[in-house]
Amino acid sequence: MTWYYLIGSQPTGPVEETEIDRLFGDGTITLGTRVWRQGLQSWKTLAEAFNRPAINCFRCKRLCSPDLSVRYGSLSLCEDCKEVFFQQIREGLSPETTGVYGGFWIRAGAYMIDQIALFLVRLPFELALRAYVFWQMFGSASATTPQPFWQSRGVLIAYGLYFIFVLLLHLGYSVFFVGRYGATPGKMALKLQIVRSDFSKVSYPRALGRYFAEGLSGLLLYIGYIMAGFDSEKRALHDYICDTRVIKRLSKIKP
Repeated sequence: MTWYYLIGSQPTGPVEETEIDRLFGDGTITLGTRVWRQGLQSWKTLAEAFNRPAINCFRCKRLCSPDLSVRYGSLSLCEDCKEVFFQQIREGLSPETTGVYGGFWIRAGAYMIDQIALFLVRLPFELALRAYVFWQMFGSASATTPQPFWQSRGVLIAYGLYFIFVLLLHLGYSVFFVGRYGATPGKMALKLQIVRSDFSKVSYPRALGRYFAEGLSGLLLYIGYIMAGFDSEKRALHDYICDTRVIKRLSKIKP
């Protein structure tokens, strides 16, 4: 009996059943590889076609042999994923929380906490700017004929410097905390963490990209943020763009 098998989307074959066993033995094909022979109505996984026991790895979702997998509670992990998974456990990610994503409202709460924190940092600089603008407008003219602020070069420079300061403050706040701790202070307060789709740590470059992608989420009435309320993994638009997830976390966040 001859068989065909898929490598990517490319059918390969025909080969004898003994060749299928050899290919499986040397790792060319796996339990999840799609195979077909004459008489079958559709392509099936090798595990289905040959009635071989198989389980889904919790982390990579691939089929693997029960004899070569390990279990952690109700979770099964293949040989390739177990080391990374247990390293994440040692770093503080709990298996009870890795599949629980932070929803729209809790993320909105974390966002508000971050905005309050940033406002408090900006406040003294903003008050100083307003005082400077007031002095420029009324300092050299009577109160009834104030100088328009756009006619003051000093005021325009002050506003420009303040704008740059606010931009760098928000960027640095997000990139530093997400890149180092995996969460902003607002998310830490509500026990949330930002991770990759495989639950690995977010790098500084990805944190930077995520910051700018958040700007896209805020366009068109914040539709990009609202998406998180309807997605099965609670992903906003910037999570889709940067391959990130926001998960709930029970343990203390470590650097």
